Amino acid sequence: MRVANIDRNIPGTTRFAPFIFLVLLICAACTPLASAQFAGSASISPPIVYVSNGGGGITEVNTANNSVIATAPFPTNANGVVVTPDGQRIYASNRDVGQVTVFDAATNVPITVIPVGNGNDNLGLAISPDGSLVYVANQFSGTVTVIATATNTVVQTIPTGFEPIWITFSADGSRAYVSNQASGTVSIVDTASGSVIANIFGFSCPFHSKVTLDGSKLLVSSQCDNSLKVVSLASNTIVNSIPTGPNPRGIALTADGTRAYVADWFSNTVDVIDVTTQSNLQTPIVVGLNPWGLAITPGGKIYTANFGDNTISVIDTATYTVTATCLHSDILNMSL
Repeated sequence: MRVANIDRNIPGTTRFAPFIFLVLLICAACTPLASAQFAGSASISPPIVYVSNGGGGITEVNTANNSVIATAPFPTNANGVVVTPDGQRIYASNRDVGQVTVFDAATNVPITVIPVGNGNDNLGLAISPDGSLVYVANQFSGTVTVIATATNTVVQTIPTGFEPIWITFSADGSRAYVSNQASGTVSIVDTASGSVIANIFGFSCPFHSKVTLDGSKLLVSSQCDNSLKVVSLASNTIVNSIPTGPNPRGIALTADGTRAYVADWFSNTVDVIDVTTQSNLQTPIVVGLNPWGLAITPGGKIYTANFGDNTISVIDTATYTVTATCLHSDILNMSL
């Protein structure tokens, strides 16, 4: 997983600062988790959760019994991972060398490597709903790289705001929403033309985002003011700000769209948000240290990648409780 750095301009808050990430890797026993990505494919049963590891490897967790079934080889810093809708390909971002590695999901064998960004700044990535495009956020370049999955080649580079770190597609794939951390904006990209058509203002270090099930709103974690912003996609403006725990990061939505779960980095908790009333239910779920990425299965189990103690917490959304914890040492022992 990544690391946070104190933002001297805003007391008591943090901004995502990947440039100091390598400091943590000098500890041979510490191989931090990065993010969790659910392979949402009807062809995969039971569902598999893919967890990118900062020290190398992409861990695959069988959600039927929470066991680690494999680890795709990855030499260094796996910052983000996405899986094609058919579950056949894995795309992983390696910011240390400015590459996206493509794996065969059935064999975990690398297929190709795609250069992106300026060589060391690629971060979050997202795949379009139809699986035809992968968007890669290049933080310090201020750009998004567009990869065509049919050929695994770069077809476009799109300028955005300062420090783009996360991308979310609309359900129909016509729009991509890019969180620009340093400029405090979300850029809206028209995917047909590959151009920024608008910018949404009013965030404080925006990070993860999710489009609501009805497609009317975008939920954005705003790290530096401890809130979940609600954006109306009809007007492209912020219409509500929901208080969260300190330094919110990953967001997960339930299959019915009624609940959003938000990982709070500093409080080691996951908030439960009522999407309809746009309110925090004030039932924080205690997980591992420094929760980062969230992934949710169709059945409602949430997997939380915890940077601080190298664990994965499993949450039962029916009871708001942690039902299992996968230790990172177990993940290392089970690597292929």
